[in-house]
Amino acid sequence: MIAWCTCCSAAKREDLGPLPALERYQDPRIHDLAERAGAAGTGFLILSGEYGLLRPDDPIPWYDHLLLADDVDELVGRVTGQLGDLDVTSIVFHTVDPAPEPQLRPYLETISEACRRAGVDLEIVTLPG
Repeated sequence: MIAWCTCCSAAKREDLGPLPALERYQDPRIHDLAERAGAAGTGFLILSGEYGLLRPDDPIPWYDHLLLADDVDELVGRVTGQLGDLDVTSIVFHTVDPAPEPQLRPYLETISEACRRAGVDLEIVTLPG
């Protein structure tokens, strides 16, 4: 499977109980990319610092967890396994420029290393803004 992917967001619906990931995350970037991936006929995944790779319909509870550099090694192992479980052959990772957004670096390190370990092609697309 070829999948477009982006990292999760701090903006989340605060409903109690699990919600599909696409409903939980409130960042327009995520919703726009999910729509565009569907139109392009590719899969869509969200990289969560808490759960690893999520499909849009995967139910998740509310959480507040920013991926830190110390967490990357553990998450890389999980994401590497998920790439195999989901039969991902190529990831197109959409992100804003991490230079002014240093909190994005651990997410980029995670997807880069997990793709390397899993033998998955990775293309990084820098979004405007």
